[in-house]
Amino acid sequence: MSENCCSTSKTDDQPVKKTCPECGAQGKPVPRITVGALLVPKARKRMPSVDSFIFCSKPDCDVVYFMNGTNPFHLEDLSVRVGQKVAEEPKPVCYCFGYTEQMVIEDVVRNQGKTNIPVEITAQVKAGNCFCEVTNPQGTCCLGNVNQAVKKGVAQYMRQARGNK
Repeated sequence: MSENCCSTSKTDDQPVKKTCPECGAQGKPVPRITVGALLVPKARKRMPSVDSFIFCSKPDCDVVYFMNGTNPFHLEDLSVRVGQKVAEEPKPVCYCFGYTEQMVIEDVVRNQGKTNIPVEITAQVKAGNCFCEVTNPQGTCCLGNVNQAVKKGVAQYMRQARGNK
């Protein structure tokens, strides 16, 4: 299951990007297994029989998944926090290995602008220990989210380093 969970290839049965019914943002396809794994049981009962859904990543929109002709799934329908949609910690950036945005930022600052967290995650992916398709609400590899947190950490470290001169 995990050998290609972090690959960038798309399957032909995934729908074309669609717009969120509540905010109008472009969504990205996610496989059914992601949605089914992350919905609370009550919400899972109203899943339509489709192969994939659309993920809305817009931070100020309460919709997480949608599909044409169905009721969307909102934040309260999920069993996990959606890192892209929460402003306060814990803000998950890596669901498989438990990293939050703040953990990554603190590691970068503590290590003077550097971190091994992306390398550690990559090693775990290569070892077959990644299950992004069932743990990450995006249904894709978390390294993009982790790298964004690293950039925030570097920026914070640089501000602090300039302030100490």
